[in-house]
Amino acid sequence: KYRIIAESKNGYEWDVISEKVHRGHESIILSNEKIEKKYVMYEGGLFIKCLISEDLENWNDKNSLLFTTRHGHFDKDNIKLIGSILTSGGIMLMYQSLEYSGDTYKASIGVVIFDKKNPFKMIWRSSEPIWQSDVSFSKHTECRPLGIVERDDEILIFLSTDSIIITITLDKDELKLNVPKFTKKVLVKHKKNPIMSPHSENEWENEAVFNPATIKDDEGYVHLIYRAIGSDGVSRLGYNFSKDGFNFDNRHLRPIFALKNPRSNIKDNIKRFDPI
Repeated sequence: KYRIIAESKNGYEWDVISEKVHRGHESIILSNEKIEKKYVMYEGGLFIKCLISEDLENWNDKNSLLFTTRHGHFDKDNIKLIGSILTSGGIMLMYQSLEYSGDTYKASIGVVIFDKKNPFKMIWRSSEPIWQSDVSFSKHTECRPLGIVERDDEILIFLSTDSIIITITLDKDELKLNVPKFTKKVLVKHKKNPIMSPHSENEWENEAVFNPATIKDDEGYVHLIYRAIGSDGVSRLGYNFSKDGFNFDNRHLRPIFALKNPRSNIKDNIKRFDPI
């Protein structure tokens, strides 16, 4: 399978710009727009990522993890990207989520807003779906996103099953998103960020490190426990410590906590790793 990027001026004749082996995830390009002279692509899968390119041929996905499903929300089970639009308030990325109930599910649509000048910076995510299907689908019926089209004052969203195509029309004026407006900076990022990155040689943390918790002891050392995700998509806890709270160069090579069988629902099936 290949990921093909093509361009058309009339919708009938297409010129292929790039043709590369597909990584198995849906990809959404912010069409006809550049951010800081670069093209922007959002990629789905277990984790939503942002990729940038100068030529639509070579894409950089370093440190690109953005967000994933959320436990306890409408998008806790499944996420598939639909499309993105550049608006006055930022980059609007729409995604489909499936809410299961027994042998059936309902399709919902969520929204994430990214900074117009920084496509990696999330500024808002909807806590409730902006749309949800009235009917339920069997778990054996796949409901897939096809894409979105911006037309005048409307946004058209297209979903499909094996037998029907669903068209959703949203009026831009009626699409009220409660996006907070920030008037001043409360915190300033440290100039050496990121202070920790995924470790390419450790399979259990080579995909992402995030959600840290820290404590400072009586001797001034800052101890950090962080959530890590490896190439298998499983979360584990890692440990690092620092003398100044900025330079964390003492990470353990093994996780300090991991589920023995993370793919099962068996309770108390836990394996702990002794610190190195």
